[in-house]
Amino acid sequence: MIPNVLVFHLIELCNLFASQPCLFVQEKNKEKQMRSELELQLQEKERQLQEILTRHQEMEQKLSKLNQVETQTKQENERLQKEKDELEELLGQSQENLEESRTAALMLSEGIAIERESLVKQLDILKDVNKKLRDDKDEAEATDLRRV
Repeated sequence: MIPNVLVFHLIELCNLFASQPCLFVQEKNKEKQMRSELELQLQEKERQLQEILTRHQEMEQKLSKLNQVETQTKQENERLQKEKDELEELLGQSQENLEESRTAALMLSEGIAIERESLVKQLDILKDVNKKLRDDKDEAEATDLRRV
């Protein structure tokens, strides 16, 4: 006959072995559940990565467009600056020409005024000479009439 303690240990051993497949199945189920959760997490991370890559590509395109706009703006600014410089130079030349024209007009006006004054003096002299000649003619005619 088997002592009671030994029977008791045997029963526990049997119970332990009997529960082993159950523990194994539980561990397998836990592993399966964890694997499923990890796969879901991985899928979520891949989706997030794809979103980030898409946003990155969009940002790259926006940056490229902004660079193009910046380049065009710089070119336009350079063109406008060149045009402004040319217009300023043209304005400067026009102002110089205007000043020269004013100076020439002033000199011409002064010359005309001097010429007019000279002509007025000459006219006065001619009037005086003409008067003297008429007076001389009248006197000569009067003298001729008296002789007759």
